[in-house]
Amino acid sequence: MSQSDRSVEELVKMLKRGDLKLPELQRGYVWRKSQVVSLLDSVYRKYPSGSILTWKTDQDVHQRDLAFDSASDESRQSELLLDGQQRLTSLRAVLNDEDIVVKDRKRPIRILFNLGHPETTIDSDTDESAVTDHDGLDEEDSEELEQDEEDGVDDLDKETFAVASSRLMARDNWVPLSEVLGGTSTRKLIDRAGVKPDDEKTYDLYEARIARVREIRNYSYRVDTIEEDKPYAEVADIF
Repeated sequence: MSQSDRSVEELVKMLKRGDLKLPELQRGYVWRKSQVVSLLDSVYRKYPSGSILTWKTDQDVHQRDLAFDSASDESRQSELLLDGQQRLTSLRAVLNDEDIVVKDRKRPIRILFNLGHPETTIDSDTDESAVTDHDGLDEEDSEELEQDEEDGVDDLDKETFAVASSRLMARDNWVPLSEVLGGTSTRKLIDRAGVKPDDEKTYDLYEARIARVREIRNYSYRVDTIEEDKPYAEVADIF
């Protein structure tokens, strides 16, 4: 088994190109939006969030479709993604502002970033197992309604990321993550938050936080790759 370090941006590009594919033994995408929020918080704060496990093989292994509309290039030489699908699918959706397709239904993942979040960490009982792929729901359970996004807005102001809602979006300090990671300029984001350059302390704080969000692309995962030509059943046991 070999090891390498790869950035989120590199892994997302591999997923989109078809360099990473899903074997049939993988379940479909099952994460709730609240789990995506927890993952983003960990990555933003550079906390551990597990590792990625892939399998490089020439065997003819049945595959599962990714949770996106676009089809990958079947002719590309690829690695099979054994552990990391939930995290990488979520990060691809967020970084590229792509909808996720679950049971033939598009699920947008709209996340907001709180420019004015307090400098506190997420729950001290949270460890990397809270955002690894093994923490999820059955596909039927994932179809349950999300918690009412219009409730507890004041409590959400203590958070760094949150699922988008109309009431949160009406608050100046909450900005769409897609705009932070996209082409919207730092100055425009801060101006819209009602902060003027002469408020140097707040302006500099917001500017640093926007830069920190954009560093999500450079967050590094350890990738363990099974390179030996192991039997499919043995690889399934490892997973």
